[in-house]
Amino acid sequence: MKVAVKIALLLLMLSLLAGAFILPKFVQRAKPPTPEEDLAAAIAAMGEEQPQEDQAIADVETEKLRADKTYTKFFKSLDSQEFEAATEELVRLSPDIDADTREKLTGEMELAVNNMERESLSTETPEIATASTETMLPEFEAGAEPEPEEEAQPNTAPASGAGPEAETTKVLAYMATVQAGSFEEAEAQLEELSKTADTPTITVLKAALASAKRNAKEAERSREMLVESQKMMAEMQEKSLEQMRESVQELSKATKVAQEAAAEANRLKTELAAKPAPAVAASPKEPEPKPEPPVKIPETVSVSFGFDSTYLTDESKGKLAGAVKSLESTEKLVVQLRGYTDAAGASDYNGILARARCEVVKDYFLEKDIADDRLTIVAFGETQAGSSGQSPEDLRRVDVIFRKR
Repeated sequence: MKVAVKIALLLLMLSLLAGAFILPKFVQRAKPPTPEEDLAAAIAAMGEEQPQEDQAIADVETEKLRADKTYTKFFKSLDSQEFEAATEELVRLSPDIDADTREKLTGEMELAVNNMERESLSTETPEIATASTETMLPEFEAGAEPEPEEEAQPNTAPASGAGPEAETTKVLAYMATVQAGSFEEAEAQLEELSKTADTPTITVLKAALASAKRNAKEAERSREMLVESQKMMAEMQEKSLEQMRESVQELSKATKVAQEAAAEANRLKTELAAKPAPAVAASPKEPEPKPEPPVKIPETVSVSFGFDSTYLTDESKGKLAGAVKSLESTEKLVVQLRGYTDAAGASDYNGILARARCEVVKDYFLEKDIADDRLTIVAFGETQAGSSGQSPEDLRRVDVIFRKR
């Protein structure tokens, strides 16, 4: 019976941790079984086949759980019938697993416990049956008369507070106290139970109390966080309402100022309409800008060069000095320098020579601070020598042609 009580306590703890406070079926009795009932149950267990539902069923879900390394320690303790270690491991895993898995592991433990009970009964029953038979069938000597049977003495009830059922009742009361959250009272009950219960049972009960305290502490913390959150929400709502009130006040002030400004504008408009308009003094007219005189384009200036020469004579420089004065008188004039040669010599060379003479004239203008962008060069070489009817001396020249910008 002591083993049955321990197992009942373990399953009771698992049921409480899983959220279902259900007393296992093998402790739901009004009073302890009599020796005759134990003997009858043992003989029946030997002669009958085990119920199908209590046999281990290796279903797919159980195989998956056994293959998971998370539950290796639990199943190893279960297979070796170390139910206390299996219970501690299940208590440790409970906060991190879902309800279905926890219920599946609890069922596996209950099934293992039932199988262990049947194995224990099948091992102990022959001895009990033999001893009972020897007791029930006394030997008779030859010719002796059987002695009269003594009156059966009634079973004496166990002393108050003793026996496994009394201990189970205390454990149930302790678990109810833990579930109700009366931890101080539960600690007092645990201290009382530690005087009669064994060490594994006390260890399980302490684990249940610690788990309940931890859950209560987490629940209290959740409530505090909820209260704090509600307080923050209330403060935020109050702040938002205050900002809305301030915005409404500012809008009211702005509306009032706008109304006053509109009224003042209407008043000024009425006053101005009633008064005659003052005479506006005529503003003096600005003098009209004088038209610029038209730009006079000077005549073309021609400078001559010697045979196969790019040298500027004094006479040529004198002509170019007059062209410089015309350019300095207005910025609206630009010049084009056209270079020519006679027909003597190669055509390519004559083109180079005509351009070189233009460059010499351009350098003269640049020395007199005439901007480069006002001077352009066109070298004709000997292209007009044959059809112009001019003499070779006239063809060896550079023409300075004035143009308007």
